[in-house]
Amino acid sequence: MYKEQTQVGFSKMLPQIALGHSQSMIMNTIFFENTILHLSAIMVPPLMSSTLSSNDILDITGQRLGSKIDAVSGSDGQKQGRPEKPEDEKSDKTIANQESMS
Repeated sequence: MYKEQTQVGFSKMLPQIALGHSQSMIMNTIFFENTILHLSAIMVPPLMSSTLSSNDILDITGQRLGSKIDAVSGSDGQKQGRPEKPEDEKSDKTIANQESMS
């Protein structure tokens, strides 16, 4: 269960604590792997379409975490999601949904 949750961004500490590792050992290992070996730039987690784009992953690997937070929250002014279809290609359901939202 912990392994599956870790793969989608859940806590990485809980599985290690369950295995009997101390929190200080975990933190020292994380520091060594990220700062000395730079594994965070090499071992990139899988992209999830609901939370990240390829640009967000590039920010993470470049250690520019501030821009990742902006990109996820949408505060940088970029339009989120795929480009909108032209009006003549939209289904009747889509048009009805858009009208009900306005």
